Amino acid sequence: MGGIGNARVGCRELKLILGVLLTGALAACNAPAGPEATSSVSLLPDEPHLEQGSLEELFGSAGAYLQISGELEVVAFRCTIVEGAFCWFGARTQDGPVAGDLARRVIDQIGPQAIENANHNEVAVQCYRPTSGGDPYCVIDWGWGAGWEALPISRPT
Repeated sequence: MGGIGNARVGCRELKLILGVLLTGALAACNAPAGPEATSSVSLLPDEPHLEQGSLEELFGSAGAYLQISGELEVVAFRCTIVEGAFCWFGARTQDGPVAGDLARRVIDQIGPQAIENANHNEVAVQCYRPTSGGDPYCVIDWGWGAGWEALPISRPT
């Protein structure tokens, strides 16, 4: 009779041990893995914009595509992401290519995903700056018939 009683005590201990192990395993599965994320890191892309330095380079490299309209200098260009990523001045891609490094920075600032989501994977941009000095501004057309929208210019802080 002593053997059966000891067997029951052994089963209870085994059930208790298994319960503790199972609870520990479930708690470990629910714990976050790796370091905690900081609130200052965002995985979302930046809003479409142009940096002031890139805009100055666009005005400086536009050459014959730089237009003067009244008191404004105007530079118009297009960017696309189709079989590569590039930007150009003028009506056709071969008219006035924007230098590769500058084009890549402009595409990164506008946002490659945003350009891919534009009509025909292409955006049109027009930027204006007063000939007498002052703040430039840009507009962008995503090609969906909604017209031109403001394209913010980020200035150095």
